[in-house]
Amino acid sequence: MLEAHIKIDKELASRGWLRAMKFRAIRDISYYYASRLMGIWIVILVVNGLMGAPELNGYHLAALGAVWIGASVWRYLEWKKDVNAMAGWEFDAVLDGASVTVTSDSSATRLWSDYKSLREFEDYLEIEDEQGNFSFLPKHPELSELIEFTKQKIPAKPNF
Repeated sequence: MLEAHIKIDKELASRGWLRAMKFRAIRDISYYYASRLMGIWIVILVVNGLMGAPELNGYHLAALGAVWIGASVWRYLEWKKDVNAMAGWEFDAVLDGASVTVTSDSSATRLWSDYKSLREFEDYLEIEDEQGNFSFLPKHPELSELIEFTKQKIPAKPNF
């Protein structure tokens, strides 16, 4: 059984979240605005059809496309600013052959099989669980035994 106090500083927290969540954020933000603008597009198609002006459909679609791109870029930049402003966190971890117990304000135990993959970077490990949540483990010398144990228990995912 291994025990450690783990501190994720502000810089690692924001860098890790940006790296881990960038593509998911782009996808989710883009989908959010596209789905809302699709409803507006249907209304515009109906109105253009009723008014006998189907030749305006292309212009209206181009305008909605510009709004979609602009809104998505704006929201992504806001998300990125929020992530850069996030604070770090700390917790206690107890690892054994079957599970990980994490204690901060509350305690939670997870089986090793709950973790989907691990990616190793120069100064931290990025750990993803089956629900798509991420956690990070800094590569500090005092955590080297914990890091090696974790790398044995969670399958590695290639960095891209």
